Amino acid sequence: GHEIVEGVRRPQGPAQVAIDYQQDVAPALWRDRLAGIDTVINAVGILTETGTQRFETIHHRAPAALFAACAQAGVQRVIQVSALGADRGQSAYFRSKRAADEALIALPLPWVVVRPALVYGPGGHSAGFFAQLTSLPLTPLPGGGHQMLQPIHVGDLCACVARLLEAPPRQVVELAGPALLSWRAMLASYRRQLDLPPAAALSIPGA
Repeated sequence: GHEIVEGVRRPQGPAQVAIDYQQDVAPALWRDRLAGIDTVINAVGILTETGTQRFETIHHRAPAALFAACAQAGVQRVIQVSALGADRGQSAYFRSKRAADEALIALPLPWVVVRPALVYGPGGHSAGFFAQLTSLPLTPLPGGGHQMLQPIHVGDLCACVARLLEAPPRQVVELAGPALLSWRAMLASYRRQLDLPPAAALSIPGA
């Protein structure tokens, strides 16, 4: 029952609005785009820094500007899709996610911070990366591939976000999928889905 407006790089129709998280780092740049918007869901993120894409800009400075503009425009709710571990992780990825979370939490508006585990699904960047990785004749396993994961399907994440539109605000929600498995087992699952036989594994340093 909701009317969706998409923020995209290159708008193709009236239900889309142009955004660029590498440039839109001031609240004033967001205000006109928020006219008539009741709820904002920020789901923009990158897995690695490439070219001019930087965690600090895309994960922190642009979202913080958007959140400040939401408070000024009277937006009724902001849902920030962060990352599981953002509250304690020390990598540049986690620090930038945490900074955006903290910027939102400090504002006088109804907010929800969602921290999902590794998200997978058709067309996802991480799913494509893992499919490429596991299709190699020799599967590299950082640290032996014993790290435990609890991935969540993008459809389940979206269903949770939709429910959080009506849930009590000002809460942090951590989300994970139903299955606990190792990095090694996850890559083996991707390989089976590609109808490939088991591959030899190469343990590499975790760093």
